[in-house]
Amino acid sequence: MLSDTIVFPILLSKDLEASRAFYRDRLGLELVREDLDDRLVFRSGATQLVITKSTVGTSDTQTQA
Repeated sequence: MLSDTIVFPILLSKDLEASRAFYRDRLGLELVREDLDDRLVFRSGATQLVITKSTVGTSDTQTQA
């Protein structure tokens, strides 16, 4: 069951620089990985949040986690 595992949410972003500034500088999440220009990974405790580069923004039709 999902309650027994750690879930890593994946969000989409058209502007990774703005996302980096928001999640790292404003919210204080630790940036633990940055893959070229297409993905950021932040950590908050045991939770990781992945932000991926998207040309369509947040209008993806599927849920990602």
